[in-house]
Amino acid sequence: RDGVILGTTQVGYIGPRFVDFCANKGIVVTQKTEYGVKYNFFTNCIDGGNMAVVSCGIIKSGSTSREGHAMAVEGYALLQARNSGRILHTLMIYDGWNDNVRYLNFDFDQWTELDGIAFSR
Repeated sequence: RDGVILGTTQVGYIGPRFVDFCANKGIVVTQKTEYGVKYNFFTNCIDGGNMAVVSCGIIKSGSTSREGHAMAVEGYALLQARNSGRILHTLMIYDGWNDNVRYLNFDFDQWTELDGIAFSR
């Protein structure tokens, strides 16, 4: 699409392949992959000074097919609505499509899956 070849990688391969890549560069990295993660999976990782990847999927509006993406997690933010006080849990992500941080609504109730890969040195 638009000169870009899109592909897929199973979530279970992301962490181990990144560990292998780093090892080939002489860098020791460990990884932990979890399926159906909770928000604290990412907050604990980021608070520990480490990096993470979130992988999520949705059923696109007006469709029956699943679409998904894996994105680097830069941080997290709790956003509070002024009028209701409601707290929204977000992940600050780099999605590979834009040059700036984006906020992923972790509380979205229609994820088909929400998985995480945490890395540490």
